[in-house]
Amino acid sequence: MIRPSIAAVALLFVVAGCPADSPLSETGGEETTSSASGTTAEPPTTGETTGATSGTSGEPVTSGGTSTSTDPTGGTTTTGAPGDTGSTGSSGGGTDTGGDTTSGTDTGGESTSTGDESTTGECTELGADAQTTAMDLEAAVDGVLYSSEGDYPWTVFTFACMGPVTAENIKEIIAPIYVQNPNEAPLAERVVEVKSAKDFFDKLTVPQDWWDDGYYEQAAKYVPIRMIMEENLTDLQVFRLGELSGNNLQGAIDVYIIGRSGEDLVGMWTVSIET
Repeated sequence: MIRPSIAAVALLFVVAGCPADSPLSETGGEETTSSASGTTAEPPTTGETTGATSGTSGEPVTSGGTSTSTDPTGGTTTTGAPGDTGSTGSSGGGTDTGGDTTSGTDTGGESTSTGDESTTGECTELGADAQTTAMDLEAAVDGVLYSSEGDYPWTVFTFACMGPVTAENIKEIIAPIYVQNPNEAPLAERVVEVKSAKDFFDKLTVPQDWWDDGYYEQAAKYVPIRMIMEENLTDLQVFRLGELSGNNLQGAIDVYIIGRSGEDLVGMWTVSIET
């Protein structure tokens, strides 16, 4: 009977004792382990997250892109503030730049739930009161002409989320709706004159001894207009823009009557010919 050598028996034991599916393998002297079960090794998301969530949109608001009136025929409401107000909607979908997320997606930082509390409280659109006042004013000025050395209609306009109006910023505010008068200086070169709204309407609505029937008919049209503006707007002012001749404006003078409704502006404009 042939007996196996001691060396052969030892080699057989080594081969049988090492399972083929061992998690260890020799790779240049270092041990490499397979991924453990449980959490994955995916890196945190730090790119853009565009998933929509409940709440308001995070798109920027630009009021200067609204429609404006270019035909002085009256009756057109212009909404939106001129230019870019810089206001933004509340957190929602949009671009995530890392860190805290406002879209409900975990990006490795703290996640912030938006839900229904994503509004910021900032003014971003025309208020309901301003809209109502503008519509009432449009109805009141329909067919009413402002008489000077010419007769021109009134055009109603609105601006959302706008600060106080002054002689210094009136040109910037009205620029999106301004209509250049033929053969007149451009807006930037026109002189601004500020008048009292009360004095303006008194001349149109308060009877005088010398009034004839035409003035009384005119007053009947302007009384409702005056009531709408005085009862619904604050800080009413009249801005006249024209070319200066001596101490007075002359030519085709732009007349703007503007008041505030909350955070919004509501007004109307026309042209007065004075030579």
